[in-house]
Amino acid sequence: MRRRKLVLVAHLIGATLLVASIGLYSWIVSTDDGDGTHEPIHIVADDYFNAENGVSSGTGTESDPFVISDMVIEVSSDPELEEQGIRISHTTAHFVVRNVTIYSDGHMTGPSERYPVGIFLNSAENATVESCTILGLSIGIELAISPGATIIGNTITGCGVGVHSSLSASIGYQHGLSIADNEFVNNTVGIHIDYSPWDIEVNGNSFMDSCEPVLIEGCRGIVFQDNLIGVTGAGGCPSSEG
Repeated sequence: MRRRKLVLVAHLIGATLLVASIGLYSWIVSTDDGDGTHEPIHIVADDYFNAENGVSSGTGTESDPFVISDMVIEVSSDPELEEQGIRISHTTAHFVVRNVTIYSDGHMTGPSERYPVGIFLNSAENATVESCTILGLSIGIELAISPGATIIGNTITGCGVGVHSSLSASIGYQHGLSIADNEFVNNTVGIHIDYSPWDIEVNGNSFMDSCEPVLIEGCRGIVFQDNLIGVTGAGGCPSSEG
């Protein structure tokens, strides 16, 4: 009798492990496309900050933000697909995107093309993007009405525009934006802030071989200090201005 109980318990444990394995496999399949890259992430409200959308930790508070980290995302270079590696919109929770690599399957450098975009923050408050690598996209990081955003310690290479924000009084302004300690390499435009935001800080960044390193127009409350602008001609620009 005792042996039958042990056998039954063993079968139950095996079944439990099998179910758990299937669940884990299903989660991996839903988030990984098979070659080690993660599918693009779309978060459209605070409730979408979950493991399925790449969140590894956090509760969304200022002291314990949601964290999306340590992954690689590939997006299509076809602008008609309007792909975005990470899109976060209409959120108020605190969150951090950290140590994420986003690249396209081609090479986009035309500043007139809107897509693909590495990270798009649209009405996403309390955002931090740090230590990420963004390669060969039309726009590296796009911001729209995302107050209190911090872009820090990232490397953005070979993009049409590295960091872009363009709004108007009729649509709304980007209040408060810090762009610090980033490396912009061989982008057509490093930073383009057009009539947005109020209160912008651009500090400690490096701009190398960008045709137009920094364009800031129609903004108020600007702090611009300790930035390095280098032009060696390696970026293939016909001309470049600091």
